[in-house]
Amino acid sequence: MKTKEHFDIKTDVKQDDSSMLEGISERIARSSGQAFYVWDIKSDKIEWSRGFRELIGFNKDEERHLYGRSYEGLMGAKSQDTRFGKIITGEVLADKEKPVSYQCIYNIQYDTTKETPAIWIEDSGCWYADETGRPMRAEGTIRIITERRKSEDDLRRKSDFDDTTGLPNRRALEKYITETISKTNQESSVSAFMILAIERVEMINDVYGFAAGDEVLKKIGELIRSKLRAGDVVCRFSGSKFGIILNKCSPVEIYDAGQRLLNTISVEIIKTPSGYVSTNGVIGACFLPQHAETPRKAIHAAFQGMKNAKKESDNRVGVYFHDAVQRRKFEEQAVFSSQIVNALENDRIELSYQPVVGQNYKPAFYEALVRIKTEDGTLISASDFIENVERLGLVRIVDRRVLKLALQTLRDYPDAVLSINVSNDTVLDAKWLSDLALGLAGVENGAARLIVEITESIAAVDIEESKRFVENVKSIGCRVALDDFGAGFTSFSNLKHLPIDIVKIDGLFGLDIANSKENQVFVKSLLALTKAFGMETVVEWVEDEDSATMLFEWGTDYLQGYQFGAALSVAPWKKKEVAFDALKSMSASVA
Repeated sequence: MKTKEHFDIKTDVKQDDSSMLEGISERIARSSGQAFYVWDIKSDKIEWSRGFRELIGFNKDEERHLYGRSYEGLMGAKSQDTRFGKIITGEVLADKEKPVSYQCIYNIQYDTTKETPAIWIEDSGCWYADETGRPMRAEGTIRIITERRKSEDDLRRKSDFDDTTGLPNRRALEKYITETISKTNQESSVSAFMILAIERVEMINDVYGFAAGDEVLKKIGELIRSKLRAGDVVCRFSGSKFGIILNKCSPVEIYDAGQRLLNTISVEIIKTPSGYVSTNGVIGACFLPQHAETPRKAIHAAFQGMKNAKKESDNRVGVYFHDAVQRRKFEEQAVFSSQIVNALENDRIELSYQPVVGQNYKPAFYEALVRIKTEDGTLISASDFIENVERLGLVRIVDRRVLKLALQTLRDYPDAVLSINVSNDTVLDAKWLSDLALGLAGVENGAARLIVEITESIAAVDIEESKRFVENVKSIGCRVALDDFGAGFTSFSNLKHLPIDIVKIDGLFGLDIANSKENQVFVKSLLALTKAFGMETVVEWVEDEDSATMLFEWGTDYLQGYQFGAALSVAPWKKKEVAFDALKSMSASVA
């Protein structure tokens, strides 16, 4: 390598002295973790000083990375910038007599087959321009700064992370809050910010020592993190307090989410160097961006919510609200939501059966209506909880449980013919269809005795998805009904695209139809339309004899309403084994 030519070492010393200086420069470079290079930009060829291969770890016969772009292919994703980027993409027109300096930091890993850490490099030099002022040649040095980078990363980590728990600290939390506020504003979504305060930590410190208190905080941090979703955040706020961000968390969900975290903490017995301890917590929360546009205001609002929680001994989750009436409303919804979740977790879901009668006034089939039983035994109907279930994202769980109960009913009662409702989410749930097919395989004549009801709103959202679902259900052997027809979502023309067997006319039109001319005109039109498509009809909410007589005279196939009976929690059929015992006794008496 000709140092004088390639590195512009201009001196009046003799050739022997020049060689000696070159050797000294090489030794100094290698001992200090450096190497020199000259990059001919037009040919992309790089000439390196002799210690470069050993410094980086190249094989002796390796040549391909002696070119600029190939060398940059070794750079990792964490690299801040590149030499090529600094010189070429960031180029300026320069005086050919005056070099332009540059510096960049990047990491490379030559041999990715080895489990060795990447090498961090500081690359400094200058480039020279050609006649047009464009980069022609670059000269520079690379320096290994892996240890320095590690120290910088450690310092950076200490500035953003808590030593005791290993969680992000308050400084990092404020960054996360800022990012969440920005994101929720862009997406028009809602997220929750919580401060969870751990109680009795001061007492633990006094009795067991600070090592025990630190162990408690570390363990609680791990417990909280284990209960959060992938996009959620938990940080050490200060002292015995943790900051938590729940992305896309609605006001109704916040109480249940907070209570789950508190339950997780309270039931855990924590082992410390001085013995076993337990603790409790209290939560203050607010919503982003509604309650705060800055981290400072979010923290203030969460502490205000915590004050609300401490005022009420029966609720350890407090939410900040400007309006006390609105706050009470959300709290009532939250309590109700918790009851629903508790009922789902403890399998307190039941079916009630309402008759749907034919023109002989005898039940043709029964609609299986879902009920949730509270801890005190009260039954809550679907109309009172389904909205909350959908908001909580639990409606598929409910639908699967209803299917399981309906299949068991069909299995136990050979005379039972049922209809069950499915939600919009379940129409897209392949698992539900699989459960339906597998479940009916073990039920005698089960498919012929089951009707699946979809709502009119499903067809309005996506007619193709609705058609696909209906066809799949019918291929299994079940009939399909379109519920709430006429409520205003689906155009009449959509009926021809859906291979529906039964249309259930919305109850608002069946209620007191004998005295409503408008309802009479509308129902007559719907009946004529469905008959034209070869579909059977059900009119709901029929509550008097005059309406029933009128509707049957118009050609309605089935009626449903209190006139024919409310939903019963007791199955109206004989059990399979009871029917078998009766047959056995009859055979014995004949013999």
